[in-house]
Amino acid sequence: MQKNKLKLTQNEISFVVMSCDKYSDLWDIFFKSFFKYWPDCPYEVFLVSNFKAYNSKNVNSIKIGEDSDYGTNLNKIVREIPTEWFIMWFEDSIFSEKINTELVKKILSKAQDLNAGSCLLIDTYPVTFSKNKEDLISEIPKGVKYRSAIGASLYNKKTFIKLIEEGKSAWELDKNNKSNQWEDIFLALTTNLKKPILPHKHGVIKGKWCYGFKSFLKKEGFEYLIDKREEESLFSYLIGKIYHLRLSVLKKLKIHWYE
Repeated sequence: MQKNKLKLTQNEISFVVMSCDKYSDLWDIFFKSFFKYWPDCPYEVFLVSNFKAYNSKNVNSIKIGEDSDYGTNLNKIVREIPTEWFIMWFEDSIFSEKINTELVKKILSKAQDLNAGSCLLIDTYPVTFSKNKEDLISEIPKGVKYRSAIGASLYNKKTFIKLIEEGKSAWELDKNNKSNQWEDIFLALTTNLKKPILPHKHGVIKGKWCYGFKSFLKKEGFEYLIDKREEESLFSYLIGKIYHLRLSVLKKLKIHWYE
C-alpha cells in the first residue's frame, strides 16, 4: 500500500474506492467530483488499482497487482485497509450533489454503535422499513434477497472477511445466503430517508457509458471522455428501468423481496 499522510486509528473509518487500471479513465472525473461535492469528507480516501496510481495528495493507493478472480482480489484488498471499518465504493458511481457530512457521520456512528457487520449506504435494494420515523437505518431480516451482497456499504472487516471466498465471482458472492446462519447484523437505509445520503450518477455498465450519462460528463466539463467508451443501448437501458421499477413498487408497498 502506498501511503500519503495518514492519521488513522483502529476505530476510524476509511473510504475505499474499488477500481482497476482499465477503468483509470474514470479516476479524474470521479475524484474531481468527489472533492467538489464532498470537500469536507472526514475520511481518508483509498483507491484500489492494479499498478497505476492517481496523482493526488488526498488519495492513497492500494495496488494489488495482476487481476485475479473477484473473491481473491477482495481478500488482497481488505488486508491492506488500515482501519477496522471502511466504506466500500466504486469508481463508476460519481458524486453529483453536495453531500451532507453530518448526516453521513450520524448514520455511520449509529451503525458502529449497533456493532453492525455492514450497512448498505445507497437506496437501491434491499432497503428497510421502520414505523419509528426517527430511524434512518434498521436491520435487514434474514432471508431477504441480497441481504449480504457486497456493494456500496460500510463494513466491519471481520464480517467482510467472512463474506468473501477466493475463487468466487461477484455474482456468486452476491447470491450466497450463508449470512442467514450468522449473528452478524446487516443494516440498510430505511424508507424514512427521502433523499440519498451519497447522491451519485452511475456512469458505466458492462464497460459502456450508462444511457444519458454523457449529459452529466458535459455538465461537469469532461466532454473529452465521451469518445473513450460506447454508450449502452436504449434496449439495455429500458431493461434496467423495468427492473428498478419492480424494486420501486416493493419499496412503495413496504414489501421485502425474500429468496
